Parts: sequence; structure tokens; C-alpha cells
Amino acid sequence: MTKQVVVPVQLVPDFTVEKNCINQQTLFIDNTNDFADPITAWQWTFGTLGSGTGSPAEFTFPSVGNVNVNLTVTTQTGCSYSRLKSVSIDSAPTASFTASPTVGEPPLPVTFTNTSTGAITYLWQFGDSGNSESTVPSPQFTFTDLGQYTVELTAFNTLNCSHKTTRTIHVVVPVLDVEVSLLELLTNQTSLTPAVTLINRSNVPVQNPVVRFDLSGAAAINEVIPVTIPSNSSYRHVAGFSLPERDGLDYVCAEVLLDDTTPHNNRLCATVKSDFFVLEPYPNPVFGKQPVTIIWVSTTENTAVISLLSSSGKQVFSAAVSATSGFNSAEVSTRHLQAGLYILSIASGTRTRNFRLVVVE
Repeated sequence: MTKQVVVPVQLVPDFTVEKNCINQQTLFIDNTNDFADPITAWQWTFGTLGSGTGSPAEFTFPSVGNVNVNLTVTTQTGCSYSRLKSVSIDSAPTASFTASPTVGEPPLPVTFTNTSTGAITYLWQFGDSGNSESTVPSPQFTFTDLGQYTVELTAFNTLNCSHKTTRTIHVVVPVLDVEVSLLELLTNQTSLTPAVTLINRSNVPVQNPVVRFDLSGAAAINEVIPVTIPSNSSYRHVAGFSLPERDGLDYVCAEVLLDDTTPHNNRLCATVKSDFFVLEPYPNPVFGKQPVTIIWVSTTENTAVISLLSSSGKQVFSAAVSATSGFNSAEVSTRHLQAGLYILSIASGTRTRNFRLVVVE
């Protein structure tokens, strides 16, 4: 008895590799010519790191170097064939970029500076409603509508390995709020120099703010601070001038000149010789029942007590006023006063200042 046995043509397994970089889903694709005996199963061994099945197969390598990859294929006739290759695992690209500005009002032109490494091509996606894209290494893009935009950069190397990174761009209606948080008087033996700390509480950067330094009401100096203060950031500026210490300099005030939403925190004052300084009340003498204005500078938040005594020592007015750190003012009504001489007194803590006040019918 004879029996015919069919011996299939021997296959020569082969495979290709794509995206063979660290921390990537490296693809292993079988390209064996199996026309004579179709393959039904694939078994992969990635050195000592792991294994896989099917084609294509994926595997992620944690480090660079050469790895022995073995492919074993099984055909429909039950035959098995293997192929061993040394596969080089290379470094992956790293995507990174800066954007300027990252917040502002529309239309907002933004310059993107590509700082990626190990890459040769790029894909930018700007996150707008039009799904705008760019392949320019460092593009510019203008955001025309209010909103928050996630800009994504994908960087590719020669092996088609990729890496992504994102930044957020905020297009907003500007709300300005800059606080003068600290005023220092830096002194040496003969002079003093103001130093001011600004906090930008706005939702946008503030560029080149102007600070006015009031020198005891006798003079004022405007100084441009040539910086951009990002949102929710502070900046300390030492004035570009110094003042000789002299008897006529009682206080210094610093005010940021900005039309913002909370003007009450735009100004701070500091006294030169003490922690409590009071200017002469005005008008004095008082004609026609005018209110009297009293202005004082305090270095702390406290309560000032303003009182008015007649020439006989009788108290005819008293009020407690909440004072802030810096410049303060209050008005005293004279409508109920008869003509005569009075003592206007203001007390803060342990300090008291008295002034002669003349009321004229």
C-alpha cells in the first residue's frame, strides 16, 4: 500500500518593526510570504522582557539598546518556523513649547516657541472650533473668541515615534486689579529710597505699570516700572531715586496709576519719622458752616478717634473711624457749632495730635 504525503514548501519567516523607541507602542508586523502554507498563529518573544501574539503585535520597551526578538509562526499544516532578529530601541522625542502670551482679551495673537528635542516634524492643534492645525515648527495663531483653549503639540522623530504635550490659553474679558501690598523706605545715613511691592490680582498680565510717589504733598514723582507682571504674581520695585532725609519730609505715599476694579488698594503710605502723621485740618478758619477735613497717615490698620472740644473744654463732637494702613481722611461737620475757638483732636493708639480750629459765622 502506498500513500502520498504532501510536504509543504518551507517558509522563511520575516518581520518589520515600526516606532522602535522607548516608552512607545512598538509595532511588530509579520511580512512572511505564506502563500504556499498560510500562517494561523504568531508567537513573539521580546528578549527577557515579555511576549506577545498575533500580527501586528505591540510591545513597550523601557530603555534603549538592542533586544533579541524572536518570531515563531505556525501554519495551517501544523509546521512551525522561527526567525530571530536584533532590534535597536532608540530614544523617543520630547515635545515641549512656550507660549506668549497665555492670557488676554480677544483677538489674542499668541506666539508658540517650539523647544522640543529629538524631533524632526511637528503637528500643532489649537483647540479652536475650526480644529485649526499647523506643521510649522514655531507657529503663531490668533484666538478670536472668548474661552479656554488647550493647545497640543505632537513631535515626531525619524522612526515615527511621537510625544505630546499641551498648554492652556485663556481668552478673557480683562479685569484689572493691582494692589500696592508693601511700601518700604530704605534708609542709609543721609537718604531714603522708596521700594514698592505690587500684586497683580488681575486675570491678565499688567505691562509697564506707573507708580506715583507722593512726597509729603510737596511734590510727586511718577515712575514707570518696565516689566510685565503675570496674573496672580507680585513684583518688588526699588525706586530709581533717593531722597535726602530732612525735616520737611514727613511721609511718602505710593499709588499705582491704574483704572482697576478695586481702587482702594492702589495706594499705601509710610511715615518717615513716626507711625502716625496728621496733616493740618482744612479749611481753618471755617466759614459758612463748611465741613472740616482731617487727613492722617497710619502705618497700621487701627481705629482713630476724632473729637472736638470747645474753648471751655466741653466735648461737642466725637467719632471713631476705622483707619487703614496708609492715607486716611474724615470730615467733621460744623453746622451745629457756634462761632468761636475749638480744639480738634485725633488719637490713634497712644498718639494724639491737637489743632486749634476757628469757626466764623
